[in-house]
Amino acid sequence: MKRWFVLSAIGQDRPGLVAELAQLVYDCDANLEDSRMTILGTDFA
Repeated sequence: MKRWFVLSAIGQDRPGLVAELAQLVYDCDANLEDSRMTILGTDFA
């Protein structure tokens, strides 16, 4: 049975942030199905 989760993250943009989030998903034995990212001023969302 598939389970779906939504992850929403907003914080100060910095190098490696997306890689760290992707690693957390991987460490939970999960997959990223879709992704949307943007910069809001100095923040990453």
